[in-house]
Amino acid sequence: MLILNPGEYVNGHLPSMPENLLMNITRALKGGKDGGTFTIRYCPNMHPFIINNCGHPIERVICTVDGCGREIGDKTHRSQDTGLKQLEIPKGYILDGSDEELSVGDSFWRYEGATQIRRITEVSCTLIRLLIHLALLIRNAAISEGCKELQKLLQKTDATEVTEFLKRQAIGYFRLLGKITQLNDELLSVALHQLLSNLPQTFNQWYPNGLNGTDLTTTYEFEKKFESRYRGFFEQTTQFCELNNRSKLIVDEEEDLKAMISEIEEKKEFDSFYREQYVPHLFLTIHKISFDDLAHRFMAEPSLESEYPLLYHVMCAKDELWSVKYLPVIGQWMKHVYFHFSRQISQRECQGKTITQTIEEWEQKGYKSEVESYRQLWSGFKTCWNALANQKVKNDCKSFVIPALCDDNSISLEFSTAQNNENGLIIVKIIQLLQDAHNAFLEGVMIESKMHANNEEKYEDSNQVQKVMGKNKPLFDIHRNDVVFLDKAQVTEIIRQWSLPSLECGAINQNRNNILDLSAIENEITYRFIKNRQFLEIDIPFFQFSNQLNIKNCVAIVEEHNTELKKRVNGPAIIEDFSFFVEISK
Repeated sequence: MLILNPGEYVNGHLPSMPENLLMNITRALKGGKDGGTFTIRYCPNMHPFIINNCGHPIERVICTVDGCGREIGDKTHRSQDTGLKQLEIPKGYILDGSDEELSVGDSFWRYEGATQIRRITEVSCTLIRLLIHLALLIRNAAISEGCKELQKLLQKTDATEVTEFLKRQAIGYFRLLGKITQLNDELLSVALHQLLSNLPQTFNQWYPNGLNGTDLTTTYEFEKKFESRYRGFFEQTTQFCELNNRSKLIVDEEEDLKAMISEIEEKKEFDSFYREQYVPHLFLTIHKISFDDLAHRFMAEPSLESEYPLLYHVMCAKDELWSVKYLPVIGQWMKHVYFHFSRQISQRECQGKTITQTIEEWEQKGYKSEVESYRQLWSGFKTCWNALANQKVKNDCKSFVIPALCDDNSISLEFSTAQNNENGLIIVKIIQLLQDAHNAFLEGVMIESKMHANNEEKYEDSNQVQKVMGKNKPLFDIHRNDVVFLDKAQVTEIIRQWSLPSLECGAINQNRNNILDLSAIENEITYRFIKNRQFLEIDIPFFQFSNQLNIKNCVAIVEEHNTELKKRVNGPAIIEDFSFFVEISK
């Protein structure tokens, strides 16, 4: 529609357009950086208020501008009657092409009561604006004498002004998109090529009969579909790099290689058989090493274990060690669960409440701004759990198998609570497994390093790995710097950074024989993931159900939160008197 009939949007609503003419204020609030969403609304006397995040006020305040005195806001996030007004959304093209507009990405997030009206992030908003200006450039170039509809839409006086403005906007939004996605011009061009090659098919699936209007409802629905489809599109950096490299190889094959081979054969053409059989052996072959490659090398060369003990333990690590990094996530997820439900629900209610119901309940209670972080914590909790699923663990004289967690609609909240029996016992054993893996790794490295202390300078510093037994660390206070935070993808990246790929003519089918700086790799892993880590004794708080609040437990709770009651200058402590009274009253 933009290319064929741009005049339709003179009195219509273009996607990604601002909701008011005060966008420079909200961009200034971002401090020149991308991130954050702000909505401008007005009190009944038309005094502006700037609301961050979802645009729905979660507190009630008095407007003090010019002695207004009107009460506005909402404490529940459910009511649509907040006392604030949303002015009529401007129609047409309302971008100004300012430096501020082209340096900070816009995003829009607005609720009315419990209903989300609009949500579009900086990536999607900037991408839509880039596509809009490219489409308008095509329309402008198609009419040599200038398009009157474009001049009216953009509020420009002549064709030259339209052309210069559209070029500046297209270039500006291309650069802004690169800044937001952190892709250079080359990779961003590859990414846009991939996107544009599939966009027509995607659009036709959404709208088989074309976009059926320029009203706000239709426009916001299009933004919603676009946001859902392309929000994470530019995160495929590895794929874009591979496509970019492949395109360079194709260019080389079509030009340089053909010329070289034609000289060898003294002819301008060669058949596919010759190309397949001989061309690969004329060039240097580059192999990138992987984590598995180095692991196999340690297995094939036992002497490396004594030379590089820490690296050996990393290469031979079991699943438990790679899951230790989730301990902070487990602690934070359980901390939120305890905060919202401990001593407030019975065990039966906890068993019947699913994860989906729990998160929905938090949303309904007005925790919408935190819900996304809750979801991420739950995702990490579940990922760690399932990485250890089907393992057999012991509890006293008995043993049981850790079950897998599948559908959030059926997973009981009880699995997120620590108890000494039933489902709550499983997470206790998982935490202990991770604690043991953490301590065993540090102990193994310590023993090996003492045996071969003269090999590496890092082992001479005994403060890098300290064994502090008996010092408890509360589960809720565990940070990533407290644990062996190994990540296989990052370890692989370190290996590649300190490796020199093999370069041999005719090595297309030979095994990899990369040159590695194992000492540098080991030092890098030590510094990033292991340095200053200590042995852990994790204090796991047990979840308390409301039906457990008998007199004895209540005394324990009072004692826990009122330590001063344990002390008395003359006579026994008050808490002891109360405990004695409880005993004799039985």
